[in-house]
Amino acid sequence: MNFLRNLHYFMSKCLLIFLTFTCGVLYFTSVALPNNSGNYVNHSNAGFNNQLLATYQIESTHFFPHLPIQIYTTNRQKFLQLKNPRKQIILLANSFFGDPQWEISSLKNRTNSGNMSEILCAFLNNHCEITNDMDRFHEADAVVYHAADMINRSDDKLRTRRQSQRFVFALWESPKHHHIYDSYNNFFNWSMTYRLDSHIVTPYYTQYGYRSKDYQLPIEEKFDSRPKSVLFKNINPTQKLGTAAALISNCDVTTNKRLELIKDLEKYIDVTIYGRCGQPCPNSTTHDRNACRAYLAERYYFLLAFENSVCEDYVTEKLFATLLLPIVPVVYGGANYTRYLPESAFIDARKFPSMKELSQRLIQIRNNVTFYREYFRWKENMIWDGFTNFFTPFCDLCLRLHLDNTSNIIENINRWWTKDQCI
Repeated sequence: MNFLRNLHYFMSKCLLIFLTFTCGVLYFTSVALPNNSGNYVNHSNAGFNNQLLATYQIESTHFFPHLPIQIYTTNRQKFLQLKNPRKQIILLANSFFGDPQWEISSLKNRTNSGNMSEILCAFLNNHCEITNDMDRFHEADAVVYHAADMINRSDDKLRTRRQSQRFVFALWESPKHHHIYDSYNNFFNWSMTYRLDSHIVTPYYTQYGYRSKDYQLPIEEKFDSRPKSVLFKNINPTQKLGTAAALISNCDVTTNKRLELIKDLEKYIDVTIYGRCGQPCPNSTTHDRNACRAYLAERYYFLLAFENSVCEDYVTEKLFATLLLPIVPVVYGGANYTRYLPESAFIDARKFPSMKELSQRLIQIRNNVTFYREYFRWKENMIWDGFTNFFTPFCDLCLRLHLDNTSNIIENINRWWTKDQCI
């Protein structure tokens, strides 16, 4: 009997140890190591839910488009808990396509420093300051480098960087056009790119806030309303003159095949190319691309929104700039477009085996007025309050500096940036 009692005690202890170990492993793998842990020593998203859905408008809403809304700015409770916080310094440590002021007007008009209202984050004026004064390197909390411009790794200041400083990898271009070298491994702490698994998500278009009962901007800001979208009832395809148009400025055929695809499509339907790679837009300047798109939308059934890179999450103004216009976008890229829009809002060229079959579909839609107008019905439930310039990634970077003090090193930035990202 004693033997059985001792055995039972021993087995109970073993079971307790086993369960404790198993739970610990499960906790560690699910919390301490996020989805991108193969490329990071990364605990920085613990407690903030780094799932894709967290960066999006509630998917159950019937309002579109579903554009990214940054995690930290929507975390109202933690933000309101900040009591007299120390102002965080954001240093722009190199230029942005050759511009040391990063196109921020306050840095051009003042002495290398500006408040957050200049980038439309007025509610953060007491929380962060943005500067490009390298003399303030050692007091900076975030040091932001635009990876498409030269980074001076030989700067003596880097030898004495504070452990608490966040070096931020910022890039809006795709890996097809900007490769990152291994010399930057173990250099950056956070990423700030268009990719949805970045620490700070910086899409080409983001929603400042949906004005609907389904979503309320947690930190109220006053800003001008954007123009109402072209509603379903106003679409009149009988006025169209041509089938498809494309607005393209990058004519480099070595890095992308969109011009080749369009030339193939031209064998079956009429396609007109505008911009640097085609004819100029009437009644618009070279740089007024919005006016050009509006001109095309009045005259063509479809706008070919072909990206110059087919990469994960890479979707630009080629799609989003059409949303207020009476034209159907035909997309070609590596993003999952249904994250942003309903399938009835666009035509995905990659779903077709060939340009010939795509052309057949476009002809079918063009020749049926009722069918064509169905691609605009979703706009009855469309809300569009702003473009990226109404909400910059620096707003979210500022809040993350206040809310996230966990350590993080990006061990292999080159692998994270390029591996399995583009075709």
